[in-house]
Amino acid sequence: MSTEMNEKERSAYDKMIMTRLKKIEGQIRGIQKMIEAERNCSEILMQMSAVKSALKKTNYLILKRYAKTCLRDLYNTDESKMEDFLITMNEFLSELDDEVNNTNGGADNEKNS
Repeated sequence: MSTEMNEKERSAYDKMIMTRLKKIEGQIRGIQKMIEAERNCSEILMQMSAVKSALKKTNYLILKRYAKTCLRDLYNTDESKMEDFLITMNEFLSELDDEVNNTNGGADNEKNS
């Protein structure tokens, strides 16, 4: 079996990603309306949390698609493509580290519960 992602599989990932992004777009518009309507801050924050979760799931799909399409190409490629991939992954993982560090690994949330 080939490790190469076929067009059907790529199209399925793209469809899932676009569907999620459209839902996120709708959630953001809903939050904007909530702010305009001066809704309760806790309700707005709950919606923000939902958006954050949706983005995280979308990031995973994009990362999975990227890995399936790029990793196979890296095996027989020049050093610059490998470097590009490593830079992209480092930036992605650095954002995750920053998020964990900024929230004290989630411990701050547990104190407030």
